[in-house]
Amino acid sequence: MFKFAAAAVLSGVLALAAIPQQAQAGGKGIALGVGLGLGAAVLMHGAHKQHQAAQARQRAAARRHAASKKAAYARKKQAEQARQQQAAIAARKRELARQAAIAKQKQLARHEAVVEAKEEALVASIELPGKKPAVTAEKVAEVETSNDKDFDTVANLDEPTDLQPGSYDDERTGNLDCKRYIPSAGLTISVPCGQ
Repeated sequence: MFKFAAAAVLSGVLALAAIPQQAQAGGKGIALGVGLGLGAAVLMHGAHKQHQAAQARQRAAARRHAASKKAAYARKKQAEQARQQQAAIAARKRELARQAAIAKQKQLARHEAVVEAKEEALVASIELPGKKPAVTAEKVAEVETSNDKDFDTVANLDEPTDLQPGSYDDERTGNLDCKRYIPSAGLTISVPCGQ
């Protein structure tokens, strides 16, 4: 900037100084004045070009800086979108896993209910050896009447009978002095000796 001003001032001073010399030298000073003017114009043009180049470099640096800021913002925004997408995918996977677990629990509950119903039907269909038949009202009435007859018989007894303790030697059992071991039961029992 200062070069331009200095060149302008210098060319102006030289041009003014050349005017009086032209009159005395018979026109030779005109060439000198034109040369100085052209030289000053070339200097001014060079200074102007340098100034324009510096401004262009500054603008280019500003554009690069703005572009780098814009690219950094775009990368940051893209990274944030990627994180949000990953979070959404993870949330969706968790939801699907939760729904699958609920469906599995329901399926297991249905399967368990079916198995339990089959087991109950199987148990109901099997007759157990000690199973008593269903008691009907007619059978209950018969039992009540038979009990009444037994009660009347017991009530008609006048005197209690003397009870005799049982003996080991009886006509029906014989002499029970012999012992016998039963290995399958692991017991020793008394048996009549005649056997």
